[in-house]
Amino acid sequence: MRIIRIILILFVASLLLSCATKPSSQQFDIDRFDKEKMDQFFTVMDENNRGMGSISIFHEGVEIYQNQIGFGDVANHHVITPDTKFRISSITKTFLAVIIMQMVDEGKLSLDTTLDTFYPNIVNAEYITIRDMLYHRSGIFNFTNDETYSEWRHEPKT
Repeated sequence: MRIIRIILILFVASLLLSCATKPSSQQFDIDRFDKEKMDQFFTVMDENNRGMGSISIFHEGVEIYQNQIGFGDVANHHVITPDTKFRISSITKTFLAVIIMQMVDEGKLSLDTTLDTFYPNIVNAEYITIRDMLYHRSGIFNFTNDETYSEWRHEPKT
């Protein structure tokens, strides 16, 4: 278990270091991308039950790497395939928060922007800020607390 942590730390550190030494993320060196090392890393993760998921890396719109480890359905031991569908739920909050903070950094949005700028029909939208939304303090009803949510969440969505 300790060796996995060390490998994971080294992997993350190497990614961070490689990003930090490049002036721009636009300068990805495709010739230095090592698929075999990526495969080795994910094999170790999989063999030691240290992760489950799917990874797909694209460069200039072309997939240059993909791999899957673990189970999409642990109870039934269904392994993950490139066609496995994942229920993403709350993980989207992280990505949305990053996008919002990038927009704030670019001056396209302010954390003090009120929701009525985009959704004027929401009750109290003129008082709810983007910051409130990110802190989950908007006062807007959490639809996952609705009695019908458990039925709704199992219906296919597009």
